Amino acid sequence: MIGSVDQALEILDGAGRTTVEREMAAHYLEAHPSNQATARLVKALQDDDPGVTWSAAEALSHLGDMALKELFRALTDHERVGDPRLLSGAYHVLFHMQSTSHSARLSPLIEALQGPVPDLETMQEAHRLLQQLEYGRPL
Repeated sequence: MIGSVDQALEILDGAGRTTVEREMAAHYLEAHPSNQATARLVKALQDDDPGVTWSAAEALSHLGDMALKELFRALTDHERVGDPRLLSGAYHVLFHMQSTSHSARLSPLIEALQGPVPDLETMQEAHRLLQQLEYGRPL
């Protein structure tokens, strides 16, 4: 049983942990949101275990706005944006957030994630959205 955010973070990072344990850690972080938890869930979108990646994407999509800034930061990182796992996970997160009040503003990024040059277009759209959030403008 997971008893703290720190323990959940450790389990999510844990080599030697089972997929189920790591998925449960992602869900625990969803239920106990924090900036640290959100950043770690975004990092988990690039995990080698598809179950962990899926659970992280689901958790982030349920966190809503809290997850967006960290997700946009990852999508503007030159080192990370070329990773198809990140792109796929981000698509999953944003697709499931489409029903939120800013679905129209997320649509260009969702389309970029599926475009012919997803890393470049994605970086541009994520940067635009990140700037809006960082300058305190609502999506």
